[in-house]
Amino acid sequence: MECAGPEASTASRIQRSGGLCCSRPHPKRSRVAPVRPQGSAARGAGDSMRLNENVIVLADDDAEMCKSFAMMFEAKGYAVHACGDGLRALSLCKEKRPAVVLLDLDMPKLDGYEVARRLRADPDLAGLRIVAVTGRSDEKASALAWEAGFHDFLSKPAPVSMLLAMIRSTREIQAIRDE
Repeated sequence: MECAGPEASTASRIQRSGGLCCSRPHPKRSRVAPVRPQGSAARGAGDSMRLNENVIVLADDDAEMCKSFAMMFEAKGYAVHACGDGLRALSLCKEKRPAVVLLDLDMPKLDGYEVARRLRADPDLAGLRIVAVTGRSDEKASALAWEAGFHDFLSKPAPVSMLLAMIRSTREIQAIRDE
């Protein structure tokens, strides 16, 4: 499902008709941090591989959770691009090039595990930090998340302070890579 209207001109759009799509760009320009891919992707990639350190992609089919997280991150100076299904999350990550993506595991169209696998397979997004934020707390879900390529696994309700700390640490890691 696409957001209605151009994202840059919307302060917030949440639509419910079989899903959610919400885009909350922050008025300040997003800083762009270079990411140096590892392995074969590093050869010839140069500094053209960049992720937007002030951009977060949030994918969850729970509209209220999405709205509250988006408002909280926006208040901290981040541009938030949110959606309610895995296919749109994948598309937003490729388009917006966030430094962090927060994924629910159980979403329509494409689950969080498959989104993580596809993001990990994309050398242009090698530095992307993938965080599972899910209602599931069982050991199997956690193990599958690690295998799919998630960096972190949080059960809902996820502590806001922990999410903000993860995002800050991602920015610090990118700053070190830049040196």
